[in-house]
Amino acid sequence: MGRAGATGSDGAWFRNRIAAADVLLTCLATSYVCVSVPFRIAFVPGFSVRRAEYASWVRWDCAADAFFVLRWLVETATRSEDAVFARAAWFSTGAGTRETNANGGRRFLRGLLYHACATFPLEVLAPLTHECGWVWSAACAHRAWLQANRFLRLTAAPECARRAFSLLEHRIEVGRLRMWLLFLIMSIAGHWAACAFFVAARLDEASPLRRAREDATWPRADGLWNATLVEQDVVVTLARTQLHAYARSYYWALVTMVTTGYGDIVPRARIETWTCVACMYVGMSISCAAIANLTLLVMSANAQNAQHLGRLDGLRRYARYRRFPPNVARRVVAYVEHEWRKRRGVDESLFDREL
Repeated sequence: MGRAGATGSDGAWFRNRIAAADVLLTCLATSYVCVSVPFRIAFVPGFSVRRAEYASWVRWDCAADAFFVLRWLVETATRSEDAVFARAAWFSTGAGTRETNANGGRRFLRGLLYHACATFPLEVLAPLTHECGWVWSAACAHRAWLQANRFLRLTAAPECARRAFSLLEHRIEVGRLRMWLLFLIMSIAGHWAACAFFVAARLDEASPLRRAREDATWPRADGLWNATLVEQDVVVTLARTQLHAYARSYYWALVTMVTTGYGDIVPRARIETWTCVACMYVGMSISCAAIANLTLLVMSANAQNAQHLGRLDGLRRYARYRRFPPNVARRVVAYVEHEWRKRRGVDESLFDREL
């Protein structure tokens, strides 16, 4: 019995570690897609799977796609095995439900179509377009649409967040876990806002009405790029690196979303202004949720601390009433303090009585 119990505990430990690794890899792969695709559309206008200088991007894309497909195949095989056992139990006992092969086949075809649409690089099948520069053009829009199919991977983000939350809620307090989740949402929303604000500047740069102004767009005013007029066309050359431009955009996004607004980077055209308005609405919603959750977290912590301090004060009064020796009273109070910190404020006796 001891050996069987040890084997069972080892098997449960191994399954838990596999589940944790699966959640971690899924979160990393989903985060990579969520971060890389908007960044390439906004800050890498010449990206193409056919160019050798972007081979590292393509390798990372293939690694993420291989993980998603492999995980789907493993889930399909596990579900098929469970369906076989369920049908066997239905035939033998008549209990439960019988899953038909047609339902499993339709689910497999839907998954196959989803992964094919999200994985295959559409640029391979599309004809070659003109060179895409920093000024937004039809070629840039075409390249962006060819990369948009990778956003289908983000449909797995809610399920990934739910699994990560259920895995961590037994190790981290729920209030703190929600705060970390809100900070993560704010970071991702800031990344998307930074990319959208830079794309808005590229769109406004293509407007013929704003070509003569030196501060026509915020990257011009901020010194990120230089614009020259050549035969009624605007030629933009990046004065700083792409990472520097992204850092300035991300800085603007966070300053705007938390409603600080230093005023050093401001929208200077119509599309930039509407992008700024949308980012402020999203940022205010996330900030209000974070402040509300932080308030509840502080109130809960203060209530627990007040209850614990009241218990210690009552214990000291009881020791004085019973005339305990001072060293004994200090040791009793220190023991209660140690147990409270060890259990993180959880009163086991209360839960035992309720159960």
